[in-house]
Amino acid sequence: MPGKTAEVKQWQASEGRVLINGELWRAVSDVSLSTGDKTIIQNVEGLTLRVKPFTRCL
Repeated sequence: MPGKTAEVKQWQASEGRVLINGELWRAVSDVSLSTGDKTIIQNVEGLTLRVKPFTRCL
């Protein structure tokens, strides 16, 4: 799953829920996120995804 994108559905402080492949996953990040943000999955820690904000390079 690392490298795939996910959408933030719920977020508070440094954790929340993201949607990927039609499933909600628990996620954590060092960066504050908001509902609707796109993220990149960095790695999987048990049943928790570590994510970072998605930034598109032009």
